[in-house]
Amino acid sequence: MELLLVVALIGILAALLLPALKHAQIKAERIACKSNMRQLGMAWFNYAMDNNGVLVLNYPILAPGEPNPDDWFCGSAAWPHDANYGPAPQYTCTNLWTAENSKLFPYHKSVDIARCPADRRIIGNSRVVRSVSMNCWMNGLALGDPSGKRVSALDSPTNDAQLAFVLFRREAQLKRPSSVWVIIDEDEATLDDSMFAFEMQGNTGLIDLPARRHANAYGLNFADGHSETFRLQGNAVPTDSFQTSKAGPNNEDWATLRDVTTVRK
Repeated sequence: MELLLVVALIGILAALLLPALKHAQIKAERIACKSNMRQLGMAWFNYAMDNNGVLVLNYPILAPGEPNPDDWFCGSAAWPHDANYGPAPQYTCTNLWTAENSKLFPYHKSVDIARCPADRRIIGNSRVVRSVSMNCWMNGLALGDPSGKRVSALDSPTNDAQLAFVLFRREAQLKRPSSVWVIIDEDEATLDDSMFAFEMQGNTGLIDLPARRHANAYGLNFADGHSETFRLQGNAVPTDSFQTSKAGPNNEDWATLRDVTTVRK
């Protein structure tokens, strides 16, 4: 009888403690993720300082099957392998080569820094090396501009004059660095290349999806170096496919990102 009472008490204590332990784990992973993103953000800034203020290139694919060797982080984080990277094994999502050859690697020297601690994907016996992506408007691709023009970082800067929003190519263009983000924690449902596609018009809602790993929250690192955690809202309630968060122009999470992705000229 006494043994049964002890077992019952242990069960009650475990039931009380487990939620607290889970909350502590989520908080610890969120803090570690933000720390990684801050280090990546500092590396991004230092790269620009060493390259006459030019931001690191954020354009992953030159053509189907032809990766851009000058992209900030080559390789796909998707599984199965993204056909845009061709058959070359070094571009797969678990290959440390992609991390070690990142343009920002010389500034942080860590193969784990682009992987969120809460990203537990394992392919074979290896962890996926990247969980984050970079804002397409940061020397990448102008999408959904009201002008209707689609300009990439590979195009001549003279084409930027047609845009209503700023396609950031140089550090000097960042007049309000604390209000535009650089790195995002992306969800596995859309995580593939290292550029986070975002349309400023939002006619189709979200193209790529913020992560939901941190209790339905995701991290952003801003151009001034600080990181913040944003909670998913509205249409972004998690489902098995997470596709509801992509649909429609009135998506609350799209509106949140719109306000911090780029600025009007």
